[in-house]
Parts: sequence; structure tokens; C-alpha cells
Amino acid sequence: VILTTEIQELETKIKSSERKVRDSALPATLINSDLVRFLGHSELKFEDRKDTHGADSYEIKRGDEPAYNLIEGEKTAISLIYFIRKLKEEGFSPKDGVIYIDDPVSSMDSQFLFSAHAYITSAIEDESSTEMTIGQFFLSTHNYDFFNLFKKRYQSKINKNKIGLYMLKINLDSETKKRVADIYKLDPLLKDFDSDYQYL
Repeated sequence: VILTTEIQELETKIKSSERKVRDSALPATLINSDLVRFLGHSELKFEDRKDTHGADSYEIKRGDEPAYNLIEGEKTAISLIYFIRKLKEEGFSPKDGVIYIDDPVSSMDSQFLFSAHAYITSAIEDESSTEMTIGQFFLSTHNYDFFNLFKKRYQSKINKNKIGLYMLKINLDSETKKRVADIYKLDPLLKDFDSDYQYL
């Protein structure tokens, strides 16, 4: 009985330690290599450090100086990189997983659309093909150019109804007289053309 109790306590400690390792910060070198790939420069970088309580944390630098006032595009890139990196850690089963990414390029310059697209597809696809390794993947965006990058990449799957394209429309509820968002299949004009001109 005593031995069983000790084993259970040790197993609890092991699980707790594993959780702490999983939840702890990613190594700064991993984030930095992805930032260079994503942003195209190494001006912005993370450095590993300990906070006042001895816990792992980061210091973000621009060159050799602390980086203050990150622009929204940089914040978005960092969030996306961190999120995708965490997915690759132990404890997430891609084939059983569901990933939802909401408007990852909302505050990015157009030059970063391609970087974001490449980074996301590299995270959800098999390395040797365009077959997805994720159980379910959802992406929402307001950016039509970004949408088109995914639409063109997966055109054959879209044509075979293996990938669905949808749109939100704002309607007025007849009873409450309030605006509500409803989901519809993507309008054929948006599906068939690379510009939203015809649809508008």
C-alpha cells in the first residue's frame, strides 16, 4: 500500500513536471529562426531570460536594444509563430486535432501575406505533398488576396468538395431587429474569380 502511494505520488510529480516543460517558453533560437523566415530580417530577436521569480521568460530586442512599441504586424507574426511552434510539441495529435486561425494577416503589410501563407501551410501539410496532416483546419480572413493564395493551393480539393469555402453575411433579424452574422456557402463569383470585382 505504501509503495502504491509512493508510485502514485511520483507519477503525479512526473505529469506535473511534463506539463511545466510543455507550458514553458519555447527556446528563443526556435522563435528567432522562424522570425527571420517570416519577416525576412533578423532585426527583431528573442533572448531567453529569467523573470524576478526565476521563471523562464523572454526579452524581445530590436538590434541590441529592448524592442518597445512593436507594430501590430510584428505582434501578429510573433503570435502565429508561437502558436504553430507549440502545436509541434508533444501532447498535440495532428490527425485528431482541430486548428482554427482567425485573420492572421489583418494587420500585416502585403509583403507578409506570402510568408504567413507559407508558414501556415508548412504547419498543416505533409512535407512531401499538399496533403493535410491536421484532422480539421479552419481559417478565416477578411483579406481577399490571402484567401486567394489558399484557394489556388487547394483548388483541386475544393473542386472535389474535400475543402469547403464559406462566407459570413450580416443580416437583420426580423424579430429582434438586430444585426446577426449568418454563414453561407461561398458565392460562386468569389469562388470562380480571383478578384472580388464581379461579386461587388
